[in-house]
Amino acid sequence: MSSKINNLDIPKNVKISHEIVKLLDEKDPLANQADKFKLPKDLIYLDGNSLGAMPKAVPSYVEDALLDGWATQLIRSWNNKGWHNLPFTLADRLAPIMGAKKGEVLLVDSTSLNLFKTLVAAIKMRATMMSLRQNPERRSFRCIAACCLSPSCAVHHTFSSIPLIRGLTYVCHSPSQLRASTLSLTLTPDSSSMSA
Repeated sequence: MSSKINNLDIPKNVKISHEIVKLLDEKDPLANQADKFKLPKDLIYLDGNSLGAMPKAVPSYVEDALLDGWATQLIRSWNNKGWHNLPFTLADRLAPIMGAKKGEVLLVDSTSLNLFKTLVAAIKMRATMMSLRQNPERRSFRCIAACCLSPSCAVHHTFSSIPLIRGLTYVCHSPSQLRASTLSLTLTPDSSSMSA
């Protein structure tokens, strides 16, 4: 009895060896994809979640965007190069990979940046912020972030930067003081508060 792996018939009782693995790699339909990336020789790079390997085609795209787009066509590039539609056109190309249909995906800023923009907008909408602008002496209001994440995490930096640009004091509770899923932003001593 055999098992079909990548169009290869491998008997079930056969021990997987280095030779079989190499054969599977050669027959893998994705085997040639590695050639599309610029990587140091003999390096196996698996850290794609933080910064993936650079595709070899990227420098020419960047050069075109800089020299023909930005430097030459200037503001016309938004239309001529289709830059203004990229959140939609790129999303439509990614949709099938995600199991979505065309028009169901939108590419936007990073989660941290979107969280930042949302929280800044929410703070601007609060009545307390209106009173702070009218009464500068009340700038002793504190912004308290209850965040159980590491101080080095992006969410912490997002939270800590908002009070600084809004003229508030920032306080971050330690993980031991919080519930595991707590993530909130509160304006004190006023009762106004919000959570994210």
